[in-house]
Amino acid sequence: MIFYANGLKRKGETEKTFPSGKCYAVLHGKTSPCEFCSLHSSDSAQPEDTTIYELHGRTYATRTRETDWNGTPAYIKYVRDITEELEARKAKTRLEQYFQTAVKYLPGGMAVIRHDADGSIKPEYLSEGFSEMLDMSPEDAWAMYQGSALAGVHPDDQAFVQENLERCISEKREKYELEYRLQKGDGKYIWVKTKVSVIQGDGDCVRVYANYHDVTAEKRSRSSCASSIRSRSISTTSWLGRTP
Repeated sequence: MIFYANGLKRKGETEKTFPSGKCYAVLHGKTSPCEFCSLHSSDSAQPEDTTIYELHGRTYATRTRETDWNGTPAYIKYVRDITEELEARKAKTRLEQYFQTAVKYLPGGMAVIRHDADGSIKPEYLSEGFSEMLDMSPEDAWAMYQGSALAGVHPDDQAFVQENLERCISEKREKYELEYRLQKGDGKYIWVKTKVSVIQGDGDCVRVYANYHDVTAEKRSRSSCASSIRSRSISTTSWLGRTP
């Protein structure tokens, strides 16, 4: 028997009043208990128990508590419409899946780097593409870089990279670009073009997004072209300097 039901209503609807009677008849117009009813078992009325069910295209979460209603043993049943909450959660999950898919198939690799007030620069995230670019397993890449984001940077480039990262952070750059060498799993080095941008600040901690592209072939091509131009220049100078 239903003793009381508050005037549940949605925006734009008028207040509802309910007569006494069986809850399934008064609230849902049924002739028998609802299939989702949580009052059938003796242990269903614990405060921590929550039941989720769908009705008329909406999703509800219910929680039941045993009480004394003016001397009569009764249950208080709390009902909450969570339809919008679930839709928002599903939308967030879809966006996270889209992001993970985009990161997975992103050319090169990406990382999220944390810069602390003590000057330490450590990665918080390394994509699979980053380890693939370096011909390393994700575990090996993380083992190498977890102590410092500069661990695999060529010794001759470390000061340059740190200086430019700090400049990017201090100037809160949305876009900053630099080229340097990174060590591969076999010990050799490749040239990478890294685009970095400040994405988040948390107290004295700053996070930087970094996107990497292997430009080794491009660097070799440019170097080869430059050598060829110098060679032709020397040859021409030598020819012009000859005595007829």
